[in-house]
Amino acid sequence: MIFYSMLSGFLTALSFGAKSLAPLVLIAQIPMFVVYFKENNPDNLPKIIKWYTFSYFLFLVLWIYRLREIAPIPLLLFGIVAIAICLSFLYWVMFRLFQPKKLWEIALCFLLAELVPTLFGTMSFTWGRLGTILAPVLPLVQSASIFGTAGISLMIITINLLLAKGWVEKNKTYALLALGILTVQGTYGIIILHQPLPTENPISVIGLQGGMGSLSKWEAGINETIDHYKSLSQTAIEKNPDLIILPETAIPTLLTEKILNEFSSMGKNTNTEFLIGGFIQDGDTQYNTLIHPETLMRYDKRKLVPFGEFVPFDWLFGHENAISAGKDTSLIPTQIGTIGSLICYDTTFPSFTRKSVQEGAEFLVVASNDSWFEHTPALYQHHNHSILRSIESHRYLVRSANTGISSIINPHGAIIDTIPAYETGMVEGEIYGLTNETFYVRFGEWVSWLSLLLLLHSKYTKKNKSYGNAS
Repeated sequence: MIFYSMLSGFLTALSFGAKSLAPLVLIAQIPMFVVYFKENNPDNLPKIIKWYTFSYFLFLVLWIYRLREIAPIPLLLFGIVAIAICLSFLYWVMFRLFQPKKLWEIALCFLLAELVPTLFGTMSFTWGRLGTILAPVLPLVQSASIFGTAGISLMIITINLLLAKGWVEKNKTYALLALGILTVQGTYGIIILHQPLPTENPISVIGLQGGMGSLSKWEAGINETIDHYKSLSQTAIEKNPDLIILPETAIPTLLTEKILNEFSSMGKNTNTEFLIGGFIQDGDTQYNTLIHPETLMRYDKRKLVPFGEFVPFDWLFGHENAISAGKDTSLIPTQIGTIGSLICYDTTFPSFTRKSVQEGAEFLVVASNDSWFEHTPALYQHHNHSILRSIESHRYLVRSANTGISSIINPHGAIIDTIPAYETGMVEGEIYGLTNETFYVRFGEWVSWLSLLLLLHSKYTKKNKSYGNAS
């Protein structure tokens, strides 16, 4: 039982390793569920799920070891195991609490368990939701504009359950149901992908990819790094874009008026605007920011990486965090439209994009720094979140990352332009400002909350039946 549960966890993590492996998630849970259905013992389900999620998250975040240049390897290994243990415990609790038995109850309980790790404030973890794995398979994820990532996760879990049940019972009906779900989802996606996108009032954008990692930026020296991005910007300006985006902390120092003016003045002749990633000092507080030098409007990163950018409960350790988290959406109005900004880890939180769009964001900009993780699946995994944020909100998205993956993404999640990781260059293309609101933007995680209501109703009904039988 433990072996097959962990095998399913490993296969699920493997499916999140590259675009070509993404469809594997549609069958990755089958070994685990086959064992469960063969045993036919609902009491074992929490244990099966516990070992599955432990294995999944253990292999999913192995790339954390790449931080060995800034932290001891034993500490990093402890962190990887701790993440897997904590998350598997949360899943175990949910299955113990609701004790699902029917297929639909198991699927909804798993979906609800996915939501729980996102509810812990500064310690929330949204990286591993199953729906994110399928992001590059565009026909299967277009319904995210209605159901969000949760809807995609539910499809994945349901298909795995049906195929496993059909295998154990030698009943083709379950396989046909799974095929039907996949067909409906895919057909809807293909229809949406053929829907026309805007063609009037294009906005010419360029996202810079400096090719300078986190350590190399500081080793090169601040002046050399600034000159590097000024040179890239000058090359970009020759293409006469409306907007140029620099990556997260592209300028590895406080953004002074002098630095901002230098970039702003570069684009005056072509009427080019900039968004610059760096640090800003506001009173006694420092922020990781993305700033518009012409107006000084800025967006401060709202989700800092625990133990990377801040120490949780720092007061317990007598430690004072150097950087603080931003507190609001902070849209950036420009001559070409209202920008909804996100910085790095922010993109893994769909609620941030929802709020930006609700407040008037016409397109999205992501500044990121994934260079810490070098050539690991982390770059690909993180980029998947940007694809889903575009689809959920039906917005064009420009992603500028220090070492990649940089890209321009249309509202259907299709990549307009990208360049390989660790190359120096730029992504360029035309995007369009949009003002519509998708069903998901309006109602958010309604699928997960509906799942909670259905599970509570089922549990209440079972409880009443048991009392009735006892009396």
